[in-house]
Amino acid sequence: MPDSDYTPTKRSLAPQIITILIAHFVFAFATFFLMYFFSLFLDEAAAQTVASVVSIILFIAMVYVEAWRVGGQDANLVNFGHMEYDKFRGLKAGAYSQIVGLVLIIAAIVYELTGYPHWIFLSAFKLFYGPFVDIIWLMSQATPFLYFLLLLVAPCAYHIGYSLGYKGFSIGEKLIYKKKPDREREKKFR
Repeated sequence: MPDSDYTPTKRSLAPQIITILIAHFVFAFATFFLMYFFSLFLDEAAAQTVASVVSIILFIAMVYVEAWRVGGQDANLVNFGHMEYDKFRGLKAGAYSQIVGLVLIIAAIVYELTGYPHWIFLSAFKLFYGPFVDIIWLMSQATPFLYFLLLLVAPCAYHIGYSLGYKGFSIGEKLIYKKKPDREREKKFR
């Protein structure tokens, strides 16, 4: 096939969206496991708070790491002409993954304000955003409309991870490995 007829292919966002959804469900159950684990050592309220904080950190880390990996792969595909560059690809994947969360948030708000449709929607909402259980409680004390802020977490984490992965910039390497000044390296090799 001649080069002039070749057009880069579009890569589906579906695997990225599914990965984010899986992270939501994995950490929903991990949060409840961590709550049980920490309740062996702490009182119930403290265990819930510690489990929530740990789960939020791990959830964001999991989403970030996966996005970083995909961003690196996509950079390679773009460099070799197999895919077109899209600087908002990570943000799109993160935003599309939150459609389920948006529906659950709307149903939870309607339930909290009217008592209808059914409490199961509130439960599904809390399960989907399981790591944020303490934050959800605080939001509900102020106004349930704050729940919409939860829609920002995964898209922001995924977009940042994807963008840094695309550029090949690793936060972990910057934290772990420190470059020594060139003068010190030169002394070692003399």
